[in-house]
Order: sequence, then C-alpha cells, then structure tokens
Amino acid sequence: MRKTADFNAAIDAGKIEDAERWLEYIRANREKFPQYDDVWFADRQSDLDLAKKINKKNK
Repeated sequence: MRKTADFNAAIDAGKIEDAERWLEYIRANREKFPQYDDVWFADRQSDLDLAKKINKKNK
C-alpha cells in the first residue's frame, strides 16, 4: 500500500490483516515515511480498531 486511501480501501474490502501489516511496517520504519505524524498513526489505528470490532461483530 502506498497511500492512506489504499489503507482505507483494504479495510473497506475486509482485508484487515493487510491493513494492519502495512500500518505496522510504516510504524517500524517511520524514518522512511516522514509524511506520517503521530496524529496520522492514531487516526489509522482508530480506523483499524473499528474495523476489527465490526468484523468481529459480523462473524
């Protein structure tokens, strides 16, 4: 995934694990991604947590 929109599309498509791996990769390699600040990480984590909650509820 190259963009936040790709992250959101993965979540929308139910590819939560892919989105989670991408977020963890970005977090582990923050020096390569200076465009993403703490607020961005918090927002994406919230998106991911909500998607997990909804996914769990639908199972």
